[in-house]
Amino acid sequence: MRIYSMEATFGNLEHQLLTLKPGMNIIEAPNEWGKTTWCAFLIAMLYGLQDQSAERFLPWSGSAMEGRIDLRWNGRDITIRRSTKGDAPMGEFRAYETASGLAVPELTGENCGLLLLGVEKEVFTRSAFLRFSDLPVTDDEQLRSRLNALVTTGDESGNGALLERKLRELKNRCRYGQSGLIPQLREQKEKAEQQLQEWDALDRQLQQLQDQIAGRQQQLRLLENHRDALRYQAAKTHISALQEAKSAKDEAQRQLENLRDQVEVVPTRETAIKNIRVLKRIREQLSDIRMEEQMLPATAQIPPQPPGFAGCTARQAVIQAQQHKEELQSLSKQYDLAFYVLFPVGIFLTLFTLFLFLLQQLPMGITCGCMSLIYWAVTVIAYQNNRKRHAAYLKRRLELTALYNCDDPEQWIITAEQYVQDWDAYTGSDNNTLERKAQLLKQREVLMSKLMVLTRNRGLENALEYWHDIASLWDEYAESRCSYRQAVARYRDLRQLCGDAHIPTEADELTLSEEETKQQLTAVSAEHRQLLAKLAQLRGYADSLGAKEALEAENANLETRLEQLEKTDAALELALKTLEQSSGALRQRFAPRISATAREIMSRLTEGRYDRLSLSQDLSVLMGARNEDILRSGHCRSDGTVDQLYLALRLAVARELLPDSPLVLDDAMVRFDNQRLQAALQILQQEAANKQVILFTCHARERRLMEELLRSEVASQ
Repeated sequence: MRIYSMEATFGNLEHQLLTLKPGMNIIEAPNEWGKTTWCAFLIAMLYGLQDQSAERFLPWSGSAMEGRIDLRWNGRDITIRRSTKGDAPMGEFRAYETASGLAVPELTGENCGLLLLGVEKEVFTRSAFLRFSDLPVTDDEQLRSRLNALVTTGDESGNGALLERKLRELKNRCRYGQSGLIPQLREQKEKAEQQLQEWDALDRQLQQLQDQIAGRQQQLRLLENHRDALRYQAAKTHISALQEAKSAKDEAQRQLENLRDQVEVVPTRETAIKNIRVLKRIREQLSDIRMEEQMLPATAQIPPQPPGFAGCTARQAVIQAQQHKEELQSLSKQYDLAFYVLFPVGIFLTLFTLFLFLLQQLPMGITCGCMSLIYWAVTVIAYQNNRKRHAAYLKRRLELTALYNCDDPEQWIITAEQYVQDWDAYTGSDNNTLERKAQLLKQREVLMSKLMVLTRNRGLENALEYWHDIASLWDEYAESRCSYRQAVARYRDLRQLCGDAHIPTEADELTLSEEETKQQLTAVSAEHRQLLAKLAQLRGYADSLGAKEALEAENANLETRLEQLEKTDAALELALKTLEQSSGALRQRFAPRISATAREIMSRLTEGRYDRLSLSQDLSVLMGARNEDILRSGHCRSDGTVDQLYLALRLAVARELLPDSPLVLDDAMVRFDNQRLQAALQILQQEAANKQVILFTCHARERRLMEELLRSEVASQ
């Protein structure tokens, strides 16, 4: 697997992109830049986010946690995405081909890391994922325990030593006296089989009861049909009246439905009554205003507004009349230039042109002819304009005559001046009376405005008539409802008088009397009710047992689980017997290979100083220098040497367990001196030939030493 790029909104990373290349990647950044966050992001994208890590890596900006990785796997370019879903950070997972967008169904949020890398999360983080916090080992026994677990189970956390105890706990859970899962399941299976037997017996009883109930229902149907036939024969005398009552009821119903359709599209009766009251009150108020106006002392009447001066004050009326007079005078002026100047000149030029042609003065004749044509054109245009002006004058005079009901402009001005005199006389009258009249006028205007809204310009009397019609319609509807109820009551009474006689629905073959029929109906009905009650009891008991299909499914499930548990118990027994053998075989198989690889890497890291390294049968680590006669444990060495030893073991295990997985180092070599760091970089460069190596560091020496190493390789070539 090779990673192209990573984009993260994770912790202090906000939509940040990290692009990687094949082979060796050295990412140099200061502390708090986000190196550890990128490492945690990679683990979360591959294996999901643990609950304990979710809060620690919530985006600082408050955005939703999400991320994307573009990578190559099995010859395919794939993009994996994780985003926040509800309250679950990184809870939504998608995997698709980068180019086509087609989903990769074999990759899920649960198995993504396992399929891409081939190992579980614990194996990856304890082998190909190196962090400085995981490298230091201060005790030889601790190193031995972690290596032992790593080689035997692929888990460096030390949980491999708990495997046997867990297997025994699982075996005890399967079979331990009466409290084990197998005895409990057997007891549950016996109860389920007993319930199934009860269900079968109950099912037979239910079927018998249903057959009996069906028989009683058939008897009831025949008896009721016979009773209807007897009643029908006895009630034939009342059938005619019943049919008439039914016809009357149907007619009343049709009328009611017709009126209902009408009232559904008109306002309610309450609205009509309310509007009638309001309109009557307005009419009374208007009447009161008229009476009060009549009772006021006589004053000069408000001069009526002359025709043509609507919306104008007296002074504005004079100005308007003067303007209209001047407008007519302006339009009445006509220009007779065409007749008094242009027309004679045109005749003269025409005659002169003819005279020149008679004298055969062609050039001057043509010139005079052109001038004559031009003058005649100007004359025609002037004539047309004069006609238009005269038409406009006539049209405007008609409009103003219709406005003022008079065609004399002088009379317009006289009327306006008389309106000014009348208004001046009116304004000089009693102020108190005028003020009260003004108040009454304002009240009248308010009432008229309200009246216009209520009547919608239909007039007071028309509006009252309209709302009275609506109220009458509602009254008619109420009467129709009453009539319908009376018709229904009469029809019902006649039906009761007829003894609820129905025409029999089928042929009647019984010969019982009415009394015998009544007795048998009572007896069969009572028996039918008893059977129904018993059926309800049995069904209630059946409900308490549960559905038969559910019981059968539960019994089958219990049987399957019992078989699986018995197989699991046998497998656990076999696992316990072979655990010790397999553990020893794994040690014998992997320990020499890991030991040889780690020894070769350790020798290169220390330039041959530590060329001996041994993993014993219990995987305790011993190493020795060239000048030492015996092998010593790791706790006898310096911290840097122990880090180098553990790096060698990590690389050896990664080669065995994760040959294609990227190798990630997070400040893993901070305690290496420059000489051994350069050796480590050379080893990592060789590892990068087969896999992607991502080295995060906060120092500049890794990049500098790597550049020197590359230059020396180029120089040697």
